[in-house]
Amino acid sequence: MDKILVVTDMPDKHGNVLAGSGGIEWTKLLNEVGLDRAEDVEIKCIMPTHDPKGNDLLKINKKDPNGYDIGGLRVHKDVVFHIGQFFKGLDENPNRLIFGLGAIPILAFTGSISVKQQRGSMYTSRYGKFIGTHHPDTFLKMWEWRYVSRFDYIRGLKYRDASFPEPQYDFTIDAEYGETVDWLEGLLSSLEAITTVESGGLHRKLHVACDIETFRRQQISVCGLAVSKTKAIAIPFIDFSARDYCRWSLDEETTLVSLIKQILTHPNVEVSGQNFHYDTMYFARTWGLLPRHDLDCMHMMHSCWPGEMEKSLAFLSSVLCEYHMYWKDEGKEIHDKVKTPEDQIRYLTYNAKDCVTTWESAEALRDILNGKGLWDVWAFQQQMTYPLAKVMMRGVNYDTERQVQLRFQFSELLRHYEALFERIVPSNRYFPNAKKGSSPWYRSPTKLKTLLYEILGCEVQRDKKTKRPTTADAAIQTLYNKEPVLAPLLKKLLEYRSINVFVSTFLSPSVDTATGRMHTFYNLSGAETFRLSSKKDVYDTGANLQNIPKGDEK
Repeated sequence: MDKILVVTDMPDKHGNVLAGSGGIEWTKLLNEVGLDRAEDVEIKCIMPTHDPKGNDLLKINKKDPNGYDIGGLRVHKDVVFHIGQFFKGLDENPNRLIFGLGAIPILAFTGSISVKQQRGSMYTSRYGKFIGTHHPDTFLKMWEWRYVSRFDYIRGLKYRDASFPEPQYDFTIDAEYGETVDWLEGLLSSLEAITTVESGGLHRKLHVACDIETFRRQQISVCGLAVSKTKAIAIPFIDFSARDYCRWSLDEETTLVSLIKQILTHPNVEVSGQNFHYDTMYFARTWGLLPRHDLDCMHMMHSCWPGEMEKSLAFLSSVLCEYHMYWKDEGKEIHDKVKTPEDQIRYLTYNAKDCVTTWESAEALRDILNGKGLWDVWAFQQQMTYPLAKVMMRGVNYDTERQVQLRFQFSELLRHYEALFERIVPSNRYFPNAKKGSSPWYRSPTKLKTLLYEILGCEVQRDKKTKRPTTADAAIQTLYNKEPVLAPLLKKLLEYRSINVFVSTFLSPSVDTATGRMHTFYNLSGAETFRLSSKKDVYDTGANLQNIPKGDEK
């Protein structure tokens, strides 16, 4: 049996490979998944010697002549050269399993620099079967990445002696009206054929995953349905090549919407989605449809690992699905930019992939919740979906006349603070080379860092996660406590920021012009404590209604 090839970026400054604390932790991780570092693994480096610039070589200045443009970034020519040399010395073996640790190996095998995007993707080449994952040195900074990497190794080892299970999709894409109706009526017939059968105390239902795409945050452009991890239909409701954007006649669209409504509200269907409250808001306003909301992958993931794991659909695919290949950029590249029939097919295929991934993820999460004994936790959270949907659709009354009055009052107050700041620390004196029209120091984090940490010599405050210098409110509060001379200025700065937040959050939200009410979006899986979080609604109107100030600030 071939050894597993592990490709890393470079040795450390002492010439050792995967050593130190990260290397020790990585060796433990290998043991956990049944591998012995000495017996089962061969390690190779892309770059033969240590370079202290590390991953900074992947994002040099765009005007630097010593680089190449790759994946939207400027990559140093040394990296490109060593990648070429690495492959010249690597023998072809399509059956070999390869793990790439970190950004440089992932760039070498996938052409992408993003570890976050490409981690877990399953590539096949003449050199072997490749899966990229996190470098062990990052475990000590983000401990949850160790857990995620364990998923990658376990998945890869399943196919040590087999090919990656690339799925054979059965997608119905951009079909004619008759074929689309037949597909939907066939699904509806399957639902009607289900009889009330008691099996293990559960009523047997047909699992259908649903996902929509929207056009300019106004209307549904695609509605997709999946009935397995490979079979789905993506129905377009906008024809980007038509002058009126209409894909169907009025009668045809009415029939299709009616069939979708019957499917998504049928008593024998079990509907899953990803952050399905988003889709529900569009269904309700656009089609007058309140679909079943039985399984939500985002909320299920939150019940399993609250605050510990990502909840995006791409991440769910990378840890839950049998086969994973990152695809979400396909939607970003084409969304709202469909111009040709080929673009339309890509757009619909993207939606269909979302649907089948949602279906497979929901099935996996159902098993995990039951296995961890967390189904009741999930069920309690899920029972809030319909009440929250109604609250979000209804909105709250909003006094627009009072809004105008308060905006004027607070704008005057902000100008008073700004005049005070300019008298104390004139921008034209301390930042004479600033570009015309650029933000003054009290509204620019970069200039404020320069003023506090370089000009005034204050102790540098760093972000707890990134370890980079910061001028966030917590940092300013710390300096306020440590610097009595600067305390009056820093106090005014905190007050100024608070007023700005009040104006931007509570006096600037857009209101539904049809009803005169303000809406919000309540997220069931936004906080690890399981409380609700609030933000603008799906149409980008309204505001966070959970941050309303007491009104007693002076």
